[in-house]
Amino acid sequence: MEKVKVGYQKALEAIEKQKGTIERHEKALTKMIDKLNKTGLDVTADVDVLQAAKFSGEGEARKATPQYWDLCSAVGKMEDIKNAQKKLKEREAIADGWYDKLSKYEKQQAVFAELPQIILDWAEAYRKRVIGWLMEGVENYFADLKKAEAVEDPTERRAALKKFRLGYGGTISRLVTFPSYERPTEVERLALRQKNDLLAMMVYRVTEETGKLTDASGLHIGSNGEINGLVVGEKGSAVIETILAGGYNIQCLHFRVLVKPVK
Repeated sequence: MEKVKVGYQKALEAIEKQKGTIERHEKALTKMIDKLNKTGLDVTADVDVLQAAKFSGEGEARKATPQYWDLCSAVGKMEDIKNAQKKLKEREAIADGWYDKLSKYEKQQAVFAELPQIILDWAEAYRKRVIGWLMEGVENYFADLKKAEAVEDPTERRAALKKFRLGYGGTISRLVTFPSYERPTEVERLALRQKNDLLAMMVYRVTEETGKLTDASGLHIGSNGEINGLVVGEKGSAVIETILAGGYNIQCLHFRVLVKPVK
């Protein structure tokens, strides 16, 4: 059981690390595209567009453009993103595998049901908050894209699109690739996964220090949705501190859970 718990926790951490890798690649690609457009090109993060911009002229007059190698780098960076996204799916599959193994020993909902009600209420409020953040993020994405594309002056439009691209990435940029009719289902899936991952992290980090919780009367939920305070378990006591992070257009709203044993 302990090996399964450790494997699942490490898999969750690997997922978060991979999300950070994708975000770094996306930011690097945005800078590459902006650099290319400053040379007079008008390209976007589209492989076909970038490939077409590598050459100019027709027939015997066809030759490589001065930006050829920079365009190759941009195409390569898009491949990096594609590979990183593939690896993210692989790591999510690994986490799912550990989750399935864990379920054979202890049904997840049974584990969560043993948590104090205040923690369950906190996690459910978080799930609803994530849904709102995701839906608002998608709405803002298309509204901001429309505004940027509507700028008439080419130079100002490129600047507006640059600002737009820098403002979005990660979860929202992937979510908008889903057809509109599939998006609500994906939003629900993402929000539920965020909730379950949060509860799982809470279970393993807290019970590692305290054992099964016996008293959570020292917990309180703050005005920003964080949960903090003292908990007592069969093995000892600990102070829980949660910090709200993300919530912008690039990184999904989430909590960092800190657990400090009381000695």
